[in-house]
Amino acid sequence: MSIPREYLKCLCLIVDDEPQMRRTVGNMMSRMGFDNILYAENGAAALSFLQNSRVDLVICDINMPEMNGIELFKAIRSNKSLRDICFIFVTAEVRRETVTRAAEEGGGAYILKPFVMATLEERVTDILRRRYSPTKFETHLKNFRQHMDSFNIQEAEKEIAEALVDEPESPSLLFYMGQISVHKGLTDKAIEYFKTAIEKKPLFVKAYDALGKLYEDMGNTADALELYEKAHGISASNSERLVALSKLHIKNGDTEKAMGMLKKAARDLDQNVSVSGHLIGELYMTSGENEKALEVLLPAHKKNPSDCSIMKSLAEAYRKNSKFEDALEMYRKILVITPHNADVYFLIGKTYLEIGDKAAAIEAITKAWEINPASKEITRDLRALAETEKIKL
Repeated sequence: MSIPREYLKCLCLIVDDEPQMRRTVGNMMSRMGFDNILYAENGAAALSFLQNSRVDLVICDINMPEMNGIELFKAIRSNKSLRDICFIFVTAEVRRETVTRAAEEGGGAYILKPFVMATLEERVTDILRRRYSPTKFETHLKNFRQHMDSFNIQEAEKEIAEALVDEPESPSLLFYMGQISVHKGLTDKAIEYFKTAIEKKPLFVKAYDALGKLYEDMGNTADALELYEKAHGISASNSERLVALSKLHIKNGDTEKAMGMLKKAARDLDQNVSVSGHLIGELYMTSGENEKALEVLLPAHKKNPSDCSIMKSLAEAYRKNSKFEDALEMYRKILVITPHNADVYFLIGKTYLEIGDKAAAIEAITKAWEINPASKEITRDLRALAETEKIKL
């Protein structure tokens, strides 16, 4: 296979904690014709390179100290200036949940160790082709994401509708139409799209999560639990989903089950400091030990500063320790990463209510409702505030 000369101009970053593996991959890339190659021994060092160099392609191990490959990938995708970097996972881990977790975060390109140069060349060529010579379908998806970033729902819907003409059976496109329907307040349509996406792709974990979240917003706890449990069965290491599950169990009055689930997950994931710290922090908050929660969530956030789920839990811990300004600052940091996050705007509104600033609370909760009109809780609280403050919605 001959790699196009245009691709060979790329600046490549190889990330692996094993020096021999870095050399092996680097030698393969050199033999392919790549001259611009950087090396990093873990995700934290790689992130430093990425912030100071214009890297085009990252080839990264998953299991590493300091910051693992999935954490690095999430940090890249959450940064608007880095999110278009091509990314390939390399791992010796063959457990389904590890590969599924990588795919769940959006990193579909991965290679299992050991591998030969032809395998690496094939993956590299394919992922760079998507960047330099995208298909019409891939262009529609890129445009869709850009419109969603600016919350231009109408234009985003046009891009997906045009892509569906060529790929009417695509589970991903149906999933995106479900997301659009949620923002438009068309809950029945959204449910239909998410269910069809799952039917066409039974391991589509993000569709299970999205449908579960929609049911949760609608107040249908039983169906939400069922969907989250199914997603958990596919990918068991997603801390955000584990936290959502635990909170639903608590809402159902089953605090013991929630705590047992968090304890087991924390034990199973103890090698992943940020994830286990996140879960232990939630466990402390569940048992009312809010100061201890803050103690473990702060280092978890420091290790993985771009993980919105950890940031959200940390903000909650700040609130429970009456550190309201710290909580608001953390919520605002999340909005830098996910600027149209209805849940975060709602939580900001809740925090302002705790401070006693009703005007700011109404503004934040109104924004939350505009983004997610399907949420019964957001709608209820906004109506209650409007009635109390004698304002019209």
